[in-house]
This record gives sequence, C-alpha cells and structure tokens, in this order.
Amino acid sequence: EKIRQMKKLLAFCFLAFIALQVKAQQKNINSYISYGTFNITEEGSTPYLETYITFDCSSLVYTMDQDGQYEASINVTVLFKQGESIKNYDKYSVTGPKVSDTTNLEGFFMDVQRYSLANGEYQMEVTIEDANNKTERPLKVSETIVIDFPENICFSSIIALEDYKPSTTESVNSKNGYDLIPMIMPYYPESINRLTFYAEIYNTKKTLGENEKYLLNTYLKTFESNTLINNYYFTKRMNVKDTEVVINTIDISNLPSGNYYLVLEARNRNNEIIAY
Repeated sequence: EKIRQMKKLLAFCFLAFIALQVKAQQKNINSYISYGTFNITEEGSTPYLETYITFDCSSLVYTMDQDGQYEASINVTVLFKQGESIKNYDKYSVTGPKVSDTTNLEGFFMDVQRYSLANGEYQMEVTIEDANNKTERPLKVSETIVIDFPENICFSSIIALEDYKPSTTESVNSKNGYDLIPMIMPYYPESINRLTFYAEIYNTKKTLGENEKYLLNTYLKTFESNTLINNYYFTKRMNVKDTEVVINTIDISNLPSGNYYLVLEARNRNNEIIAY
C-alpha cells in the first residue's frame, strides 16, 4: 500500500482515498473516502467491503437544534453495481458532533459502514449531500473496486489506526475481538510518531496444513526507487490459522519526508513468497 509523506506530513494512503470538494453556500465540503476489503472464513467465505468517510467540520453548514446547539447533517448514498444491476446499496444520514459555537469550527469525524459483496468487480458510486444546503447539487463519485479472496493464502486490506482496544460489545468498528478506531486523516503530521495498522491473513492452515509455521515480514520501501529500508524491516514466525489478525505499530519518528510503501508478505519454509 502506498505511503505518502509530504514535507513532514506523512500521508499514508493505505486504501484508495478520494478527496472530495463541493461548494456549500460559501464553504467547500471537504471529505475523504476510503475503503477496505475483508473476508469472513468461518463456514466458507463471506467477503465484505468497509467504507470510511471522513468529514471536515469546518467545511459543513450547521443549523441550530431545539437545545440551542449547532449540528451538521450529511446525506450519503452508496451503490455497488455490476453493469446496470445493483448488488448492494445504502442510503443514510450522518450527523456531526454538536457544537455550541460555529465561529471557529475545527476537527474531523468519520462514518464507517459495511457491505457484503461476493468476489468480483464492481462500480462503487458514492453521493454526498450537505443536508443543510439544498441549493447545491449533490457530489457524485464513482470508483471501480475488486473483491478477490481466493481459497489460498491472501491478505485483507490494511487499515491505518488511531487506536484500538479489546471489544466489549459488537459494533461496526469491531473486528475479530478488537474495537478499531481508523485513522481519520489521510496523512501523518510531524506530531504523530507512530504508525499503527490492522490487517488479516486468510487460509494459512488450509493451504500449509496443521501445525505448520510461516514468516510474516513487515517493511517499508521507498516509493520512487522501490528500495527496502533496513531500519524498518520486521519479521515474525507465525502459526497457521484460518484467520490471523495482524495489529502492529512502527516508530516513524526518524522516518525522513518522502513517499513510501508499507509491505506485508508471508513466506513458507522454503522462503518463498506465498502472499503479498
């Protein structure tokens, strides 16, 4: 996954980020859309896609509620199409955190949704509309996505995390026993010195056999020259599982400004790459 770092602003684009802007009165709605694909391996294979939509509070139009607080509201429509056939969709509203004063709005908030999708290629269409500003046309974007989870060893997408903790209740932010808080911004400023990420590995037991082991290598490479950075290479011996959860943190305080890839790879006993 590509990692972008600009002038001490680490922009780790783990997933496909789409920056969106549309005029709302005298504001530009700033929104970042990303997505990740995952699989549930219990009793077969059940792939799904998660969307992560971040909204810039300062770019939204706020209205006062009955309690004298101000609130933003956004209408979102998500479609997954194959040709003219709609395979999954959702239409919902997102409300931002309430504020008492709209003079100096700042900060971001994220919406996370989950969609079941079989293996295949889809056209994902996202429509975003500021519900408090009907004078502007909704913003529509389209992206080709591929769901591809074969029966052999493979990885999920990588999610950049702000934090995580053990789950106490099941929610859209829960995954394999953890509550995940995705990274809201698509970049890492100088003040953030740690890169924490989540991923899953599937079918190692099915492919390699019971009681086998394999190596999981995690490393950074430069984007321009595709060169491995020795100080950011980590290896771990793993036991086979149906689904392996990978949560890791890398110290990036000394990582120079630049563009990078974050790489996960699995190798067998013969040191052959079996997933990447």
